[in-house]
Amino acid sequence: MEQALPPSGESSNSSNTKCTLPIVVAKSGYKFPSIYSFPPFFTKQPNPQTWAHQAQLWQELIISYCRFHRLFKFELSSASQTLELFNNASISRSAEYDPQRTSMSQSSPTYVVVYFHPLSYWSSLIYNHVLSHGLTNSVMTLHELSSDEAGPELEGLDGFVLRKALGVLVKQGKAKMLKGTLDGVGGEADGVKFF
Repeated sequence: MEQALPPSGESSNSSNTKCTLPIVVAKSGYKFPSIYSFPPFFTKQPNPQTWAHQAQLWQELIISYCRFHRLFKFELSSASQTLELFNNASISRSAEYDPQRTSMSQSSPTYVVVYFHPLSYWSSLIYNHVLSHGLTNSVMTLHELSSDEAGPELEGLDGFVLRKALGVLVKQGKAKMLKGTLDGVGGEADGVKFF
């Protein structure tokens, strides 16, 4: 008589217990991974290997959350208190350390910029928009490039990320940045010429 083996990773011992963690769904519809319901996830683990894995999970969670919410940057000083990302009310846990400082590169002392797509993705998206709308040899403002007219993926694109993506196009010889002023102040009035 043949006996079926249990699936790999399980034993045939009936005393084997399995912990199933609930999936938390935010009001926005974002589904947190099950690790978000594991209380030790919110405490920096002392073992270096465990901490490395935990930091990787935090990085993946931060990028996933920011991509879903189109959150390009957040303030370090208030993120751990205000973002649900770092606070799981269902298990009464908040991050006891700054996972965003550990998992992400800081762009300045007060903000973290999140690249949930690589700059090459954003630059390709911008240039494809320019080509498909016949905008080569024309000048566009940065505001135009991140407005609703630019399409849903570019709409609301953070100015910092937009400038970095345009920098990729400048290096490729596909664009040139132009300084502009609006009432004597630069910024969104800056433009770019595409080739």
